Amino acid sequence: MYEVTQIYCSPLLRAVETALSIIRIVGNVPGGKIIIDPILADSEGINEDPRLALKENLSDEEYQFLDLESQWREVVVKNTLERVEQIEQLLRLQLQLRSILVVGHTRLWEPLIPRLMPSNNTSNELISMGCGMLLLSYLIDTNTFDRKTMNYPLPSNDDMGSSFSMAAAYTIMYDDDESDEEDIDTTQEIEEEVVLTPVSPLHLPPVIPNEGRAYFIRHGQSRNNALGPWNSWRWVRDPLLTKKGLQQAHDLGRMLTASDFLSTQQINVVYSSPLRRAIQTACTALNDTKVKVVLFPFITEVRKSIGDVGHSFDELEEEPSIENLLPRLDFETHRPFKSQWWPGIVPPRFAESATSRRSRIETFYKWLKTELQIHNIVLVGHSIFWREFLQICLGEHTSIVGNCHMYSLSYNRTTNTFGKAESIVAGEEFEDLEDEDLSSPLRPLHT
Repeated sequence: MYEVTQIYCSPLLRAVETALSIIRIVGNVPGGKIIIDPILADSEGINEDPRLALKENLSDEEYQFLDLESQWREVVVKNTLERVEQIEQLLRLQLQLRSILVVGHTRLWEPLIPRLMPSNNTSNELISMGCGMLLLSYLIDTNTFDRKTMNYPLPSNDDMGSSFSMAAAYTIMYDDDESDEEDIDTTQEIEEEVVLTPVSPLHLPPVIPNEGRAYFIRHGQSRNNALGPWNSWRWVRDPLLTKKGLQQAHDLGRMLTASDFLSTQQINVVYSSPLRRAIQTACTALNDTKVKVVLFPFITEVRKSIGDVGHSFDELEEEPSIENLLPRLDFETHRPFKSQWWPGIVPPRFAESATSRRSRIETFYKWLKTELQIHNIVLVGHSIFWREFLQICLGEHTSIVGNCHMYSLSYNRTTNTFGKAESIVAGEEFEDLEDEDLSSPLRPLHT
């Protein structure tokens, strides 16, 4: 269809987060930056400077995608009709030059669309649109607009191809209703958040001389998991577990306790991804204060969405949501990674590249072989990373790794070879984002 070469966005946080989600879908930043223009703000947000909220709620890496200078206006008219006129002028000027994406709010689009297309009744559909997309074509010769399509939900990258002879404006209507999904405050006692159900001991493999063993656990259900990929525009950075996710981690922990897991399997160290959902799962499922949880950036999730952008070690040490877990956590072993340990947020590409993923997995593979020469370990991480590790390093293709899914992998210390991964606890599955570039660039190792 039309090649978008620039994004314009309201300065309100919910609109900016939507624009960042679109960048994740597209895989790049058209124009290099998202241009923030206050005339696109909803009427409720123009009484105070919204830049403060952006600075406080976005990571430094997200913030660097924003252009807060070229279109910034210190004085914004409050009259909706006057601002609609300014937006029309912006559209007509920019569409003489290029196709653009505009992220804003329903209360502005409702009076704007009839103004651009007096004979079109599109505005009636905007009221219940939620986060949808309207494509307007602009015929440069006649200086007129025409509605082409209305999409819900947001289009995929395939919908944005090469440009035609006429420009187009994609207008995004953000759903102004606040999400009814809440993160879990883990400073509360876990027992208040879970229901005790009967559990049975696990069928664990026997401990064999000269054999090391790694146990891979996927985190419990996070807020973003609960929303699902079809609501990815509502995903948040580094989400916490939901109540259901805490229940899953607690149930897994009770099964491990019933099996005397840490003692029988001779586990004295647990490694966790530094993403908060993995930290919560590790500390809940392996609830033994004598065993430290080492934060290990190499096993963080493959960077595919805003939910995979983490917090620095310094930020985590001050993070109220995991304050009661801090005594369990080892920040020092991998302290060199304390700033940005998550990969793949360097412009213009938002996601972690296949090259970066393979390099990280290969490094982890070599580290794991060395570690298993010494002792047995538990690693708490993420579905896509575990699946790609098993594919690249062992040539094994697994289905979706469910929440709190647990695998066992043996390692022969004499022959330096891995056995076959075995499922110990089947987690609850959900639909992941499709991994479109998994097959070709990520070939198995031949070692």
